[in-house]
Amino acid sequence: GGYPRAQAQTIGGSVFDSATGRAEWSLRQRQGGDEPAAQVAMRTLGVWLCPAFGEGFTHAVTWWLLGTTETNYSRLPTTVSGAKQQELREPRELLQALRAEVAAGTEFALRDIPTVRWDNFREPVRRRAWTFMVWLIARHPDRWLQLTRELRVDRIQYEQVEATFRKVLEREVGEVDEEWRDWVRADSPLGRAKIGRAHV
Repeated sequence: GGYPRAQAQTIGGSVFDSATGRAEWSLRQRQGGDEPAAQVAMRTLGVWLCPAFGEGFTHAVTWWLLGTTETNYSRLPTTVSGAKQQELREPRELLQALRAEVAAGTEFALRDIPTVRWDNFREPVRRRAWTFMVWLIARHPDRWLQLTRELRVDRIQYEQVEATFRKVLEREVGEVDEEWRDWVRADSPLGRAKIGRAHV
C-alpha cells in the first residue's frame, strides 16, 4: 500500500487498492468480543464505503447486534515516543463524549468526515461516524448506501461532499448535520433510549 515498514508499525491497519484489487493489513493490538460481527460488517460492506463511514457502519452493526463498539480498524498514527491517546470503547462513554462536544459546538463537522483517511483517524471522528451512520440508515434507508459509496473518493474536496449530499439525499449537508444534531442530544429519543449496557 505504499507504507514503509516503520510507518506501518505505527498504525493499526489499513485497507488499500493494490494491483490485483483491494488489500488489507492489520496489527492486532486488541481484540474485542464483537470482532466476528465487526469482521463481517467491515469485509462485506465497510471497505466499499467512504473510509470513515465504513468504520461508523461497522460500529453501528456491532452496537445493534451486541450493544458494543469495541473492534476498530482505523486509528491515528502514533510514534514510539508519543503518548497514546486513551480510546473510549463503551457506547455510553462514546455518546457522553459526543454529547459534550455537541453542547460545546466542537463536534467533528459532517462535511469533514469523508476527507478522513483510515490511517489518520481520530476518536472524535469515530464517535461522530458511528452515530451518524445509525441515524442515516434509519432516516434514509433507501439512500444511505449510495451516499456513503459515492463519497468514497480519494482526496475528496468539500465541494464534492456537498454536491453528493445534494444529489443523493436532495438536501444540503448543513441541513442534514442540524437534523442529526437534534437527534443525538441527550433529550432526544436516542438520549432516552438504552445505549449498550447502561442508560445514558
